[in-house]
Amino acid sequence: MSDRLRGTGAFITGGASGIGAACAQRFAAEGAAVVLGDLESSDEAATQVVQRIRSAGGTAHTIECDVTSATATVDAFEAAADLVGDLSCVVASAGIATHPNYGFDAGLLNIAPEHWNKVLEVNLTGTLHTAQAGGAHMIQRGIDGSIITLASFAAKRPTRGVYSVSKAAVWMLTRALAEELGPLGVRVNSIAPGVIDTPMTVAASSGRDVEAWKEAQAARTTLGRVGQPEDVAAVALFLASADSAYLNGSILHPDGGLASSFAGG
Repeated sequence: MSDRLRGTGAFITGGASGIGAACAQRFAAEGAAVVLGDLESSDEAATQVVQRIRSAGGTAHTIECDVTSATATVDAFEAAADLVGDLSCVVASAGIATHPNYGFDAGLLNIAPEHWNKVLEVNLTGTLHTAQAGGAHMIQRGIDGSIITLASFAAKRPTRGVYSVSKAAVWMLTRALAEELGPLGVRVNSIAPGVIDTPMTVAASSGRDVEAWKEAQAARTTLGRVGQPEDVAAVALFLASADSAYLNGSILHPDGGLASSFAGG
């Protein structure tokens, strides 16, 4: 590792598993003091991530954070700053694929209002709350920081109903935030992964044979494999570090070539 984040503080929502956990571990390995924010129900998983980081010699903490509440998100940022000091990087990784009471393939014509509202509340409004709290923290402390949002390949290809809508909205939210916060020293960029081997993605196989489903997804990519959370964490590290100092309002695709082949690049 190269210590690219040595001396920095990072707050990662959805840090208990999947992409968020991979980002936390990679950032800590690069010298950042990381704080994982996640729901109370994910506390055990988040604690395990923290323990892995600490066992490897890194600095990590976990706190409760419900991004659907603006107040709770601000409180979580204040608690995180109390733990590690200035937060110069924020990763808005908290997200869901569907309402827990509905399937992954629900069409939009007859989608239940609570299904629509829940996905947008977490994926879009939760990202806004995270960016608001993180941006305010950085501006108030005079920090030249980086906010990283999680969109999706689905933001450019309408294959997943309300999930695609929510991630396309995250992409435009990122661009609007970059326009507003860039002059204040805060860069805002987005990562739009393809099919990544996470618990949420596996659940999206909708009861099909998981390995067969993964093989089918891998065959769609030009690199011939399903992505790993670490593939996304490497891109997040780039966006969090000084290596991307002249990047703002961009979307990057760790997707094995899916966007290039199927979604216009």
